[in-house]
Amino acid sequence: MSERDLGYLKSKREESHREILKSRKSVFLKFDPLEVNKNLFRLLPSSSGDGLCFHETKIHWSVSKRTQFSAPFKCSMLKYGECPMCEKHDNLLLLGVNPFDAEVSAARSVYLYNVLTTFGSHKILDAKLELHAQIMDIMVKMLEDKSIDISSYQTGRIIKVRVLDGYPKFEASVDENRVWAISEEQSKKIKLKNLDAVYPDCTPDKLRIAMNGVDSINTRWEDLAFGGKQKKRFNSGNGLATVTDIKDAFKTKTNFG
Repeated sequence: MSERDLGYLKSKREESHREILKSRKSVFLKFDPLEVNKNLFRLLPSSSGDGLCFHETKIHWSVSKRTQFSAPFKCSMLKYGECPMCEKHDNLLLLGVNPFDAEVSAARSVYLYNVLTTFGSHKILDAKLELHAQIMDIMVKMLEDKSIDISSYQTGRIIKVRVLDGYPKFEASVDENRVWAISEEQSKKIKLKNLDAVYPDCTPDKLRIAMNGVDSINTRWEDLAFGGKQKKRFNSGNGLATVTDIKDAFKTKTNFG
């Protein structure tokens, strides 16, 4: 590959990452580390029939940061009872290999909420365990002390999140006396997002195709990903997988199209 081709590849890679970040910003709530008064929101009620205002799931961050599949997806263990990525991660640990160096991500729990910001934007809060635990502490305290459900339309409260240096990274607090009520008419205009569909599913078989493709071509992924002299087929180690097979592996439609 020439230096010109490599430069083009890098520019396309950066462009794709900018698009991913742009799309996430339009859906996910991001916290401002400098201006705490911008990190204000209220919880919205459950979008499912379980009565919980959050949805817990497990995700892998990507198949490989060297590929176009560098977006998160749900761990297939949840739905299918097996996950090639988890299996590979555990095997690498047994062999004494750092999975991070091999670009194999462990499944991590995330907790998703429908929230409304003080700017009037309906967002999804993708909370890690430390922030989720703090929100749960606030909810339980309000229920036990005052019998108030802060996720209901009628008795909602403002939650403020402060971004910290070090651990924990976030500090959540609530203004117990300031009610943020939403009228019945307003609530009908809010379309709660299906939190189970935020991250796409990927079947174990499709995930194996993508993982084997990455393993087999190593650093030559650019030949597949960005035009030019594309490889039509390559040896995946378990038969032949087409480029289309790999690209289709992560085309599962999500709640956001």
